[in-house]
Amino acid sequence: ATPRPPTPTPTPTVVPTPTCDGGLCQGVILVRVYYDRACDGHLTRGLDRVISGAKVTLTYSNGAVVEGVTDVNGMVAFGGINLPDGTSVALGVDWPELAQDGFVNCPNSPETVTLTTADFLFRTAYVEFRAQVQRSP
Repeated sequence: ATPRPPTPTPTPTVVPTPTCDGGLCQGVILVRVYYDRACDGHLTRGLDRVISGAKVTLTYSNGAVVEGVTDVNGMVAFGGINLPDGTSVALGVDWPELAQDGFVNCPNSPETVTLTTADFLFRTAYVEFRAQVQRSP
C-alpha cells in the first residue's frame, strides 16, 4: 500500500491583543457564572450554585480572542486588559452541559456583555452571567 501524504493543516491566524495606547491600561475583568434558580440576580446560598467549567470568551474589537474557564468558585479573571480609546471588549459564556436539559441565560441576564473604558472602576470591571435550567417542551 502506498502511504498517504500528510494532510496540510491550516495555520491559525493569531490576532494580538491591543497594546496600551491611551484609554485603559492593564485592566482586570472578573467574571462570575452561576445558576440563578429564581433569575433574581442574587446568589442565594442553598438555592443557587456557582458553575465551574464554563468557558468564557473575551473578544476585543480588533478581533483578538482570549478564553478562560471558570474555577470551583464560578470565577474567571482576565488580566492585562488594554482598551485604547474608542475600542471595546465583548464577553460571552458557553454553558457546560451540567443539567439534564442544559442551561440557558436568565431572561434578564445578557448572553454577551460589551465593555468600554467607562465600565471599569479603578481599572476593574465585574460581570455576571446567570443561568436557569432549560426546560424541555
